[in-house]
Amino acid sequence: MRTFMTLLVTVSCLSFQWKIGNLELCSQGWLDMTAGRLSTMLQAKTVDGMKLFVNVEDEVRIVDDDKWAIMTIAGEALGEPLTGKIAVGEVIRNRMKRKYASDGTVIGTVLRAKQFSMWDDKARLLAARIDDEHPKVRECIKAWELSANTNFTNGAVLYHTIMIDDPYWTKARSVKRVSTIHRHHFYTDGEGA
Repeated sequence: MRTFMTLLVTVSCLSFQWKIGNLELCSQGWLDMTAGRLSTMLQAKTVDGMKLFVNVEDEVRIVDDDKWAIMTIAGEALGEPLTGKIAVGEVIRNRMKRKYASDGTVIGTVLRAKQFSMWDDKARLLAARIDDEHPKVRECIKAWELSANTNFTNGAVLYHTIMIDDPYWTKARSVKRVSTIHRHHFYTDGEGA
């Protein structure tokens, strides 16, 4: 993603020279400075059309990591009691810690394709409409906070709803069911992802 956006910005800079005040952002010096490595400057347009650049290394975010985790807990376990929500939070944290199907960040964990089904189906629309004042969402926030110091799942990195037959991945020798919490079975995987 960063590579694609950087290349897009670099191509834009080769075609246009933009200025904010007296600062010429796409000067030859800027292009020379970025040659041989990927730039971390991204172009964005505000509503009024002003062109801005953001340094990605400063990790400026519209949605912070905790909110991504909370949205995931809501999408996966909104109807579960508090312990079920905490269990999903634990899986996110366990994956981050082990870098199991994860780059070690919240975003790199919950948004990885085919890992948390709420991001692969219509439940992601729930995330776009989430209201942090709703009592069930407040419980998701609490669950994320509490999951930092609990271990209801016995270190699980995988889970699925009890409403389906065991998925193919549960048959792997390294995968072991370690708990069932409300409507989810939880598993460890000794070999990692």
